[in-house]
Amino acid sequence: MPALRLFLAIDIPPHARETVVSIQNRFKTLGLNASWVRSGNIHLTLKFLGNTPSERVAEIRESVSEVVEFFPVFKLALGEVDIFPNFKKPRVLWINLKDIFNRLKILQNEIDIKMGEIGFLKEKKEFNPHLTLARIKHAKAKARESLEELKQGKGFITSINQKYFQVSSVLLLRSDLTPKGPVYTVLGEYPLGQKA
Repeated sequence: MPALRLFLAIDIPPHARETVVSIQNRFKTLGLNASWVRSGNIHLTLKFLGNTPSERVAEIRESVSEVVEFFPVFKLALGEVDIFPNFKKPRVLWINLKDIFNRLKILQNEIDIKMGEIGFLKEKKEFNPHLTLARIKHAKAKARESLEELKQGKGFITSINQKYFQVSSVLLLRSDLTPKGPVYTVLGEYPLGQKA
């Protein structure tokens, strides 16, 4: 059986997704040469598992369930629009997420530890919760200036009025790369707090 490209993620509910897409559409007017994430693909990645033998899926499902069934449902808020790595060489446009009580970071760390117990490498980089809007291929000087103005609050709003959404499950997703971009398939959904 061929390996599956897998990751664990949190889905974004429709009301938050609509807000994210509306912001995405406003940034499209800047004329950036970018690959825009399709609305249905916008998600919060918790753990990228990479190419994984299909026979390991059952083990992953069981391990994720063990973590989330005791983890309470919690809320996140959409934060600010930001750029990685910087405005001189913008590569990724994203929205960060507000995690007031650090529930998300705790959940991600517990999942990372659990996945480590079954052989997946622990994350080296600090977890930075965000929703990717676009991967920027090239930005002309005028577009870079517009991005900087937005960050300084001179153009479009960068704060999203603390739009909250509830996190109630974790998804196991398969990613298939195609010429039109990745296609995601849900292999499992694991509700939070079943035994909390």
